[in-house]
Amino acid sequence: MQQETVTSQIISRRKLLQTLTATGGGLVVSAIMPSQWVKPLVDVGYLPAHAQGSTPTSTPQATGTAQPSPTATRPATTIFTLSNITRVLTSLNGCSGPDNSTGSLFTIKLDYQNSSGAVTNIIKITQQTYFTPSGRIANSTITNFNLTGDGFNGSLSYTVCTGFGTDTQATTTIVITDANGMTSNSLSQTFDKPIGANEFSTASYEEQ
Repeated sequence: MQQETVTSQIISRRKLLQTLTATGGGLVVSAIMPSQWVKPLVDVGYLPAHAQGSTPTSTPQATGTAQPSPTATRPATTIFTLSNITRVLTSLNGCSGPDNSTGSLFTIKLDYQNSSGAVTNIIKITQQTYFTPSGRIANSTITNFNLTGDGFNGSLSYTVCTGFGTDTQATTTIVITDANGMTSNSLSQTFDKPIGANEFSTASYEEQ
């Protein structure tokens, strides 16, 4: 009876293998079969028909309009600072003015500075000279000058011919403008008529 049971088990295992091979099953059978049949521990699940073969998609991310990075802008009227103006008599009665008058030559020097280094090439100096007691006003634009320095600080100098006529004193106010249209503060200096300067009946003047 024992022999018959063993033979039956061998035949049953053989039949199982034949059946699996004939049905084309994709199961992997262990080389060592258990002595008796046990329920598989792995449950097989199936996808719904509409989900089979579909490709998963990523969750769309929220989008918005890209904002440009803010850029610093500098108005054309940004001020850089003038200071330390000096006026030195270079030549008494040594220059010619209008109407064949003789004026005195002065060298004017001043410093500029800007903490952000924003000063570019200085292109002009606007100068106004007010004479007393006559009240005469002489306006001039200076474009011929010497410049040393950079965008942060430096100095400039230039010469002017000044004729006082019968006036005894004058006040000069200076503003400079750079290539970006930046203007400086206004810087003023009052000076006296040099001793020995020529007097003439025509209007006082100051020009380059």
